[in-house]
Amino acid sequence: MTPLGFPEKNIVGGLQYNGAITDKVSYSLAIARRAVTDSLLSYAGARDSGSGLEWGGVTSNGGLASLAWDDGTNGLYVNAAYQHYMGYHVASNNAYKGGGGVYTRVYKDADQTLTVGVNTTLMTYNRNLSYFTYGQGGYFSPQQYMILNLPVEWTGRNGQFTYDVKGSIGVQHYRQDASDYFPLDGTLQTNAAAEAKTLGSGLDSGAQYPGQSKTGVSYSLSAVGEYQLAPQLAFGATASLGNAYEYREWLAAVYLRYSFSKQTGLQPFPPTPVSSPYLSLSN
Repeated sequence: MTPLGFPEKNIVGGLQYNGAITDKVSYSLAIARRAVTDSLLSYAGARDSGSGLEWGGVTSNGGLASLAWDDGTNGLYVNAAYQHYMGYHVASNNAYKGGGGVYTRVYKDADQTLTVGVNTTLMTYNRNLSYFTYGQGGYFSPQQYMILNLPVEWTGRNGQFTYDVKGSIGVQHYRQDASDYFPLDGTLQTNAAAEAKTLGSGLDSGAQYPGQSKTGVSYSLSAVGEYQLAPQLAFGATASLGNAYEYREWLAAVYLRYSFSKQTGLQPFPPTPVSSPYLSLSN
């Protein structure tokens, strides 16, 4: 479940099955209920002390399917997902997402691999609930979103040390519809619209957040390193930065990994860092 002490708490979890059709073709099927961690409102919920209203704590509920082909040098993949978004006193929403990409390993030996490719992600939400007034969800929910990336990945090992460095550059475009201040409460919405019209209070026309459309550069960079300290103990560190929509995100973490069985021989790469169990299904 989401952390104890949040104003709104939710049970979360998921199931995933990975399978293979041939030695080159694999697939994955998943269903999940995940916390939406875009903002304090969507993740934890909020309470307005003046009115006593409480809302937030949004979850995404749905399924994801993916299909991939890889011959050891080249590969391609596609995926599709449906998610229903719901929260306490938050308007419900539906999202449809898809994407795919191709890649090639331009250099590969026993200890390192350099991979380049191109990928895209498409998604659409029924409603724009990106804002924070009562009934809004506080999560990015565009009516149209497209991104085209050129990713590069270098991964390998040097003795007991394994590493994975990734970067991408691309272009992203999104469009958001106008959205009512209070999508669940007709009385609050009517009063806000009347105030905006008659009092000239500086509220947006019709008490709606205006729609917008933007195109810009997307980028990301991440690095993971892990060192096998002992046959059953490894130390790792990870850092990343990137952008999406109006957000800039930085992440840094260190971790210890303990294995119940001894890890001997050559270390496999790339390393898999310890990550949060609260990530969304699309991640």
